[in-house]
Amino acid sequence: NLGIIVADSTGHGVQAALGTALLKFSTAVLAGKDLGPGEILASMNEVLFQGLPREIPVAATAAVVEPATRKVRLAGAGLPHPLVVDTAGGIQFHQASGLLLGLVDGSMYTPGQETVLNLEQNSSLLLFSDGLSESQNSEDVQYGDGQLVQDIVDLAGSQGQEFLEALADRALAFGLPEYRDDLTVVSITRMD
Repeated sequence: NLGIIVADSTGHGVQAALGTALLKFSTAVLAGKDLGPGEILASMNEVLFQGLPREIPVAATAAVVEPATRKVRLAGAGLPHPLVVDTAGGIQFHQASGLLLGLVDGSMYTPGQETVLNLEQNSSLLLFSDGLSESQNSEDVQYGDGQLVQDIVDLAGSQGQEFLEALADRALAFGLPEYRDDLTVVSITRMD
């Protein structure tokens, strides 16, 4: 199995850098362990709760890809909902919500409900940070899910890195130059 984590430390500057360093440590200790996405988030929460001030929580989505079964299991902790783009161009958002990491100790933390997806051949799962969906223009309008879906439709036929770069470029072009949140987009495509 392959574990994938997309995470975003809140804030900026030194405090966000501290959150990022602890985030890296919280994922490094998971290497080689066979955990589900909820267990991954719970383990990360424990490390982050012990090391971060409460005002610097971390948002994350954990995915576990099971190549043998072609399934992807997801759990979330505050990032936007992942979406699947199918071969016909259909786009479907999937629930992966839960409490941000680092806010409460392990005895009180419950990861978001696990979602299991069966990716069809040539379908893609997109995991992304709020830097994509919350990019804001001069009219105070956010890029949002509607523009994201439209841009994915417009980019039909693009694949891999070309697709990801074009999508990120569109979100950045939509937003103001002074609005520069970190932007992470990960695509998992089933290719047989």
